[in-house]
Order: sequence, then structure tokens, then C-alpha cells
Amino acid sequence: MNTRALSYIEKIDNRRVSIADAETGLVFGMCIFRRPEEQHTITIVGVPGLDTMNRNFKPSSHWAHIFKIQDNQIHEIEAMGGIVMPLDRPNGW
Repeated sequence: MNTRALSYIEKIDNRRVSIADAETGLVFGMCIFRRPEEQHTITIVGVPGLDTMNRNFKPSSHWAHIFKIQDNQIHEIEAMGGIVMPLDRPNGW
């Protein structure tokens, strides 16, 4: 997170937690990443030998995530990209 590699994401909205299993510590959720289509290069900080990264993403997409919770903290995140849509289009949920 400190490298700013995800700085191209302008906004995350329509976040939903659909399923949470307290016994296993797994949580399933969905959200929409809003990304301006014009931004194709990101400035990276704190990574020796890497100053920029190229990004050629579409403007917006729905994502599903599975979070592993341990000791009341997020331990791991698995993310799966989904449907690509125009930047300000309603989500349909």
C-alpha cells in the first residue's frame, strides 16, 4: 500500500459484505473500483529501481473479495475481477 501502486483507483464504492463465517474467519464481499480511463502511468515510491508502472485498465469494474480475518485483523485478501463498466454507471445491485 505504501508504494502507491493502487493510486489509480479514484474511488471504491457500493461495498457489500455478503457472507461472513466467524468460525473460519472468512468474509466474502463485493465492491466497485472506479478508475479514470485517462490515467495509464502511476508513480511508484519506495521500490528500488521502479519509478513508474503502466496501467491500461478500463474505467470501472466490479470485484469480489475473500478476506481472511485473524485476531480481529485482515490477514489475507483474495480478489477476483469481474464486469467492466463505464466510470459512473450504476452498479445494478
